[in-house]
Amino acid sequence: MFRRQRKATDFNAEIEAHLQLEAERLRSEGLPEQDASATAHRTFGNVAHAQEHFYESSRWLWWDHFSQDARYAFRMLLKSPGFTAIAILTIGLGIGATTAIFSVVDATLLHPLPYPQPQQLVSVIDDLPGVGAHDVGISVPEWHDLQRSGIFSYVSIIGGGDVNFTGSSQPARIRFLNVPPNYFALLGVNAQLGRTFPPDDPTPGFTLEAILNDGLWKRSFAGDPAILGKNLRLDNDLYHVVGVMPPGFHDPGRTADERNIEIWVASGFAGPPAPPPLRKSRIIPQTIARITPGLTIAHAQSRLEALVAALQKQFPDDYPPQSAWTVRLVPLQDTVVGNARESLVLLLGAVGLVLLIG
Repeated sequence: MFRRQRKATDFNAEIEAHLQLEAERLRSEGLPEQDASATAHRTFGNVAHAQEHFYESSRWLWWDHFSQDARYAFRMLLKSPGFTAIAILTIGLGIGATTAIFSVVDATLLHPLPYPQPQQLVSVIDDLPGVGAHDVGISVPEWHDLQRSGIFSYVSIIGGGDVNFTGSSQPARIRFLNVPPNYFALLGVNAQLGRTFPPDDPTPGFTLEAILNDGLWKRSFAGDPAILGKNLRLDNDLYHVVGVMPPGFHDPGRTADERNIEIWVASGFAGPPAPPPLRKSRIIPQTIARITPGLTIAHAQSRLEALVAALQKQFPDDYPPQSAWTVRLVPLQDTVVGNARESLVLLLGAVGLVLLIG
């Protein structure tokens, strides 16, 4: 600011010096002093216009206008403290709520699932519309049919719940997931320590191997790098640790409980304690799959419908016509989001309106 003032003072001094030199020249030519000064000013032109032009060329007008408006607004706000408090509170609430909801929308709706080639991941959903039943689960023989179909690279059936965990510093009740050995290969993720389950493990029952999440490893074992090979007990069954998943990894669950799994165990679902693998026994609540590279979901769905029709002819007693058994593929992203999409969009619009009001 002081530099601009010095420049303006120097410019005014230059104008004054120019006028004096011109007046002296005119006086030397014989003009009276008063006429010489008037003629010099008339020849130079509008001094105020020159000063205004210099002022505009030597500073950012938009900043001056903004600062003037800001000072005026600040004075008006000081005159109305009640209105000022309400305005600041409304704007702060709008900014905070909009930021929070947008972060949820960004992570849930805008970003893809945090796995390689997430567009290949689908949920496999069995329906029996003839009897009004939807998402009825899948049987182990149907899982094997899907694996052998060539439509998918991997198909994983998933079950789980809570289990008593002992073998660490203190016992705990934790969330576990029972998956086939190909589960982590399907998602395309690796362990940060040790290994995941071999995807082609033929063990019919439980493999008695366990993989920990990063939080459980650090909380119960203090991040011990020698955790591999150690034994732990889940309820009455003894498992040995083969791997630890990286920080930030979570399962593609629909709820917080489904995503916050702390330990994974592998099973072939065809040996004790699993019941006999009957086609009618749809004991598996959730199935996810990775479509074979090169296939779109629409193409995979078409091939899946042909497979369903063939199985209905091959096993008519297991698939009576009145049940109208169908199998559909849903992008895993849509399954994870579920019914939250419309709610999140509406909520984002609502908080955005609060910000607009502010």
